[in-house]
Amino acid sequence: MNSRTGLAVLVVGAGTGSLATEIAASRLLAPYFGSSTIVWANLIGLVLAGLALGYWLGGKLADRRPEPRLLGLIVLAAALWVAVTPFVARPLLDATVSNLDSASAGAVVGSFFAVLLLFAPAIVLLGMVSPFAIRLAITDV
Repeated sequence: MNSRTGLAVLVVGAGTGSLATEIAASRLLAPYFGSSTIVWANLIGLVLAGLALGYWLGGKLADRRPEPRLLGLIVLAAALWVAVTPFVARPLLDATVSNLDSASAGAVVGSFFAVLLLFAPAIVLLGMVSPFAIRLAITDV
């Protein structure tokens, strides 16, 4: 497998990982905030914003340091974040629900910050993969 094919496989894997993270996030948040339209809106909106930020950061970083090792570290960091999230989510979500339970907008605010803290960092990192891979694949800039 040549390096371009490897990069293409990595990009597909990162895209699949971001979608899987989004679906897993909805399942993880549902017992705490439900699965209403507003919870989904927070989730989808923050995932799209995280991907956009990741695309921008990935492009900037790839232009400064176009190193395959750095791309590997980005993917590793995203994988570790996703792997740890289910274990740290429960205490954070329990605290969020108990503190916002009396608020009328508890599900809106709670789900927003839960997605922002638990899932957005991994989504940003996964978003960085595509522009970084493109930069590594091209020979002339």
